[in-house]
Amino acid sequence: MKLLLAVAAVAPALLDSRGGRFELEAHALWPVAALIDATGAVRGALHVSEEIVRGGQWLGFPRLDVFDSSGRRRIIVRRDGPLPMLVFLDAQERPRLRLDPGRAQLLDAGGKPAAYAEGRRSQPLTILAGDRVVAVAEQDGEGASVALGPAGEPSAVLEVSESGWKLTVGGGRLALVDPLHQPDAGVRRPAIGPLQGLAEPEKSRYHFAGPDDPPRPTPVLPWVSAPLDFDAGGPTTALADRGEQGPVLHLQNAR
Repeated sequence: MKLLLAVAAVAPALLDSRGGRFELEAHALWPVAALIDATGAVRGALHVSEEIVRGGQWLGFPRLDVFDSSGRRRIIVRRDGPLPMLVFLDAQERPRLRLDPGRAQLLDAGGKPAAYAEGRRSQPLTILAGDRVVAVAEQDGEGASVALGPAGEPSAVLEVSESGWKLTVGGGRLALVDPLHQPDAGVRRPAIGPLQGLAEPEKSRYHFAGPDDPPRPTPVLPWVSAPLDFDAGGPTTALADRGEQGPVLHLQNAR
């Protein structure tokens, strides 16, 4: 436990009993949920992030980090100002694809813009890698959302509207809700504050280590979504097109 306490003082992180350490962003706070694959390895972390804004006010923001089998961060779901955003990283943890409801932008390995597609209000903006639906973003008069995976069976969805934000994973089984706006307050189910769907366990193979608190046992949820692999067979490029439902960005040499 002394070792865990020393680690906690460095930066927020998700720790597993195998000795793995998954660093979270600097403002990460409890509650945290660990997403694990069929082998029991950590593949993601869902948590609240709080940041100081103008006037000294603290605001809570949702955050989902997805890791590959080597422990590298490969997908980030977060807010970017008033909009939800998805960021896909390559195996070197370099941002390669950014998606929000207004725009999808592909970057090359050097970080330079390589292709983009513009979103349209009330029409989904879709990212395809071959026939695989990688992500979908939408925006209308009531709010905006980004979904990881196909719209009918997303692995994660971040919704933002005037009533707050909500980040769901596992087909809606687990939800992280805006602490200032509780859309599910009337639904009775296990919860750890804004994390609804799981209760805080007494014991766990996974712990959240914060900078000011001792490690806490972390609840877990199965995770199956794979990251996006870039530059498969050549540099990743993309073509913008008009699909039946709305604009589409087709990725090439990505899977």
